[in-house]
Amino acid sequence: MSPRTLAGTLALGVALSGVLSVPVGTASPPPPPDTGRKHTWTEADKTGFGTARTRRSNVWFTLQRGRTSEVFYPDLSTPSVRTLELMVSDRRRSFLDRASRDMRTTVRRPDARSLRFTQVHVDRDGRYRLTETHLTDPARDTYVVRVRLESLDGGRYRLHVAYDPALANGGMDDRARARGRALVAHDERVSSALVARPPLARLRNGLAGRAGRAAGPPAPATSSRPPSCRGSTGSPAAGPPR
Repeated sequence: MSPRTLAGTLALGVALSGVLSVPVGTASPPPPPDTGRKHTWTEADKTGFGTARTRRSNVWFTLQRGRTSEVFYPDLSTPSVRTLELMVSDRRRSFLDRASRDMRTTVRRPDARSLRFTQVHVDRDGRYRLTETHLTDPARDTYVVRVRLESLDGGRYRLHVAYDPALANGGMDDRARARGRALVAHDERVSSALVARPPLARLRNGLAGRAGRAAGPPAPATSSRPPSCRGSTGSPAAGPPR
């Protein structure tokens, strides 16, 4: 039986805060005491580093252990994203595999003239293959991940993404929420928006190390701990024909 495929694109746009900034004179509520996981950066043993060739894009990214380990913005000395990681589950959610922990990963740079990278993840049990192509938009401050999920055993699988912002080199004053079909975050200096095509169907946001809450019109999460955002695709990867 030939494998069936689900393909899509993730785009993470970052910008200097403007519209998303806290209005002048509006006090943020006090942070809840001792909530969320302590903010730390990932290890230095990177498997990839990429950016655009033009100076219009002020975004750089690194890869480590099968995931995006940092996104730097607005300059190379300022990390603004801690991790962006893909996960795979079945329709019943009987398992949830993380790319950094549960898959065998191969990293390569297809074109020696480009800082575009490809990560190929294969399930240890041979059920699916997940391919990511990482690049930055040369005309915008946007990091793009093209995704291809293939079922190798005829099963039907879902794709999920976990986004851990740490804007302007720290997550202690970040605020995050689900807005429409985007996961947005901001502090007083930098803002970001994670979107997908096809769009994410279920979105949650919460504090890292704590269970997220369902998307909708809730107030943004505000804390001395970094926020954590998660989204999942609306349709499972194609399985056997009906």
